[in-house]
Amino acid sequence: MLSKIQQVVRSLFKNSDSKIEQNGSNNLAIQGITDSTLTIINISDPHYENWKQQLETERKYYARLNEDEIEERIRISRNISILELQISEYEKQVLILAEEINRKNNFKSYRLDKAKELIEKGKIGEAREFYRSKVNEIQEDENKISDKKRELAEEYLMLGMLTQMDYYNPNLFEESFKYFEKSLEIHENQANLISFAGFLQKYNRFLDSKDYYERVLEKFENDLDLPEQAGVQNNLGIIYASIYEFDKAEYHLNQALEIKRILAEENPPIYSKDFASTLHNLAHLHSLKGEVNKAESEYDEVLKIRQELFKKGDDYQKFHVADVLMALGILNSDIAQQQNDNEKFVKATNYLLQALKIYEELTKGKKFVALHVAMCLSNLGLIYFRRFDLKNALKETKKATDLFEIIVKADPAYLPKYAHSLCVLGGIKSELKNNSGIDDFHQALEIQENLEKASPKAFLPDIGITLNNIAIYYQNCFSYRKKSIEYAVESIVLMTPFLKSKPRLKRYYNLSMVVLQNWDLSEDEINSLIQEKVKEQSS
Repeated sequence: MLSKIQQVVRSLFKNSDSKIEQNGSNNLAIQGITDSTLTIINISDPHYENWKQQLETERKYYARLNEDEIEERIRISRNISILELQISEYEKQVLILAEEINRKNNFKSYRLDKAKELIEKGKIGEAREFYRSKVNEIQEDENKISDKKRELAEEYLMLGMLTQMDYYNPNLFEESFKYFEKSLEIHENQANLISFAGFLQKYNRFLDSKDYYERVLEKFENDLDLPEQAGVQNNLGIIYASIYEFDKAEYHLNQALEIKRILAEENPPIYSKDFASTLHNLAHLHSLKGEVNKAESEYDEVLKIRQELFKKGDDYQKFHVADVLMALGILNSDIAQQQNDNEKFVKATNYLLQALKIYEELTKGKKFVALHVAMCLSNLGLIYFRRFDLKNALKETKKATDLFEIIVKADPAYLPKYAHSLCVLGGIKSELKNNSGIDDFHQALEIQENLEKASPKAFLPDIGITLNNIAIYYQNCFSYRKKSIEYAVESIVLMTPFLKSKPRLKRYYNLSMVVLQNWDLSEDEINSLIQEKVKEQSS
């Protein structure tokens, strides 16, 4: 039976002749990737070894704790969670490195050779430190030897990829960004464009990421194979959906889907899962557009594909089955709220509970899925909130928020989900007349505003919703007229441009209007405040 890592490696390297074997503790042999070469990855980075040792120590300590030592069990459980997440993310990056060092090229460099040699032996930390020690040397070569541009671009790409795996580095994003950008500056090619675009996309820099993906298609489309073309089109679709340009999102996702449909027909075992991933993204887009029947039908098709693959022995599909169940739960929850349909609420709850059960089962294995557990708990809490079951809503949302707090310390890419969970928590506390909820809203707002600075346009609707919630909070819990009006007006101004592309915002827009009306403001007074705010923002 192949391990989870081996299965991911097999999906990364689509050569059907590739052979994957386990050779002792932490050793992974990948044969037949390029020209029947053999690469050994023995994960022995000091960071990685330290995490593994810490994890083993914490697990042994947890096992010795008594059931009544609740606070200590919670503390140690959190430590275990963050260690498992770091290990899981690190292993993913090792697989990406494996793909990079086996990519066919004719470059000759003792630095690349040395780095690849260390990586193949699993000495990731040594490779990283070796390259850091050679940064000045690389820069000197750049100035002296113009015909080495391609080689140097490859080295900066390698340096960027290694740097983004240094999770203890507080400047991980800035340093990785610098090296990726330098690689492009020296010699722009499809490999460093795609790598940089993916890096930016992960960290929510959507507009910059979009530009780099589009540059790939503009300059290198004829050089891309079909899976690469589909991957770029798929990611462009996701990005355009994130910035609410839905027509462009649908175009790119359909382009990706058609390519993947052809590939899946030719080689179902390898490409059916890729087809399912893009169809899932298309379903999410239709959900955002309010085309709920189309979205539900597509999610059902994805679920069927995932379940069939799981039945055929692809154990990793169990994780994706849970993802689809969670998506169906979120979709039915939104429909239930719009239509005030209790049966849909029950259906949504059942989907999420099924997903949560699978995720919690998977946390017992080697792969940690804390992010998906947190997402599931957060959406379950939202359903209970919408059903006015405030006790269960608070319980599930608090668990989700605590888990997200751990996750973002390991990887800030998930800050948007943390902010959303804080908003749900704040809303529940508002209904309970708990004044601490205002702190949750302001924390969420601070996160969203920082994200908006990095990726303009993408987070404005979320900021508008949070401002609306704060306006309601100041009205209901504090009777603070001035602040409540200020936040309601700003919420209306921010959401107005998105009402057509995101119909669900209309509800929050109307709620902000109700806040203003509840303060006995006339229609003329409300319009005057809105116009003043628009003028202020435009100046």
